[in-house]
Amino acid sequence: MPSKNTAHFVVPVINQNKLKLALSYHELGQLTEGVMSGEPAIGLLQEVAYDTRKINPSANSAFFAFNGPFRDGHSFISEAYEKGVRVFIVREIPAHTWTDVGFIVVDDVLDALQKLATKYRDTLTYPIVAIAGSLGKTTLKEWMYHLLSGKLQVYRSPKSYNSQLGVALSLLQLPRHADLALIEVAATKPGEMQKLAKMVKPTHGILTNLLPSHSQQFSNFDLYRAEIMSIFENVQQLSDSNGLSQNQNELFRKSLIPFHDETSVILAQLAILAAQQWTNVENERIQTLPQLAMRLETFEGHNGSLIINDTYTMDQEAFKSSLSYQLSISASKHRVVLIGLTPEFSAMKEAFLQMCQQFGVDEVHFLAPEDEFNVRINNATVLIKGARFMQRIANRLKRKKHKTQLTYHLSALKHNLGQFKSMLNAETKMLAMVKAQSYGAGLTTLAKFLEKQGIHYFGVAYSDEGRELREAGI
Repeated sequence: MPSKNTAHFVVPVINQNKLKLALSYHELGQLTEGVMSGEPAIGLLQEVAYDTRKINPSANSAFFAFNGPFRDGHSFISEAYEKGVRVFIVREIPAHTWTDVGFIVVDDVLDALQKLATKYRDTLTYPIVAIAGSLGKTTLKEWMYHLLSGKLQVYRSPKSYNSQLGVALSLLQLPRHADLALIEVAATKPGEMQKLAKMVKPTHGILTNLLPSHSQQFSNFDLYRAEIMSIFENVQQLSDSNGLSQNQNELFRKSLIPFHDETSVILAQLAILAAQQWTNVENERIQTLPQLAMRLETFEGHNGSLIINDTYTMDQEAFKSSLSYQLSISASKHRVVLIGLTPEFSAMKEAFLQMCQQFGVDEVHFLAPEDEFNVRINNATVLIKGARFMQRIANRLKRKKHKTQLTYHLSALKHNLGQFKSMLNAETKMLAMVKAQSYGAGLTTLAKFLEKQGIHYFGVAYSDEGRELREAGI
């Protein structure tokens, strides 16, 4: 077994600028400070896995058995083994008869992943920007990326990965070499931000805002403010709304912002202010700040299809997350990916194709702005990715039902479930009623979302509805 001084991260020769976790079993044991048991029949470990529905079968994965409010990752070890995983980070070794498995036993599995992320972050030498605040973190991150991308080699945390787990995963996805990284961070309880600060070690910071309505878990607002601000304790520079000037040049640039509500205007100004620390921001970039859907938009399509709309970004790391999401909700459906490429992004075609092949996508179609759409879609899960012109493809595939629209905010639903869970005993189980197409939200679509949140049972009105859930893999 190598000494502690020899534990290191290796980046494969095939792509020196993209992180692929490349560690031996023993090196991973050292970095997570765990006790190893067994000798796995596996080469270098290349990916972190924690959800058996998203395991990439082509990569050597290390499975972290997290313990959640309603689910224990240890219950999924057998399923992960069937999908090719041979290294597990666990609190305790389960009863098994495998001879080709290695277990790394730790006191806290999440803490072990955070140790791994911390030690990897310590190998990075480029600036890392922490984005914190009560609201608008993801929006500001995406807008700042829009202002900088193409001019700098900038990477960002995917979606709203700002939790204790999400930040660790975001850091582990960063490449070895870049000009800048944007990492979103959040804290809802005392002590959480200090843990993130230890992991991220930001060189720069951006504060969106601080709202009393988000301080419920703290004794008072001052403690909440101190918690959020602790991430910025050692940064070289902090950008916040206090730095927004009202000189004539800034007033002119403010007029270029394609939004009119006060919150969006302030966030856009802050993104511009922060981006200007790194490069000159052209007026055209400001005028084309995108209207963002902060989650992947998923809706029912024609002919029994499910459509995932991810047209607001061309980022490769976000594309990988989208492919993972498509895989997790597809069940037995045919998987199709539609990618819109403008000439400026044509060089990314091969990289996108390789990622689709890695995730076992059944069909991949590349479309240019002038192309006619003639792809036949039937009983498929369709991921639409790329330039903004692909929005019209998404609208075309969307199943039109009624002129009246009812909007469901999944983030609010997830928050409400969390509130219920916090008031229940750990052993109490929950049932969600999803009859009548989940009251219009889509029977299988909403059931799959609720299942991910730890709902144990589903209630229906008719046996046909139950059969439809079973056939969808619920």
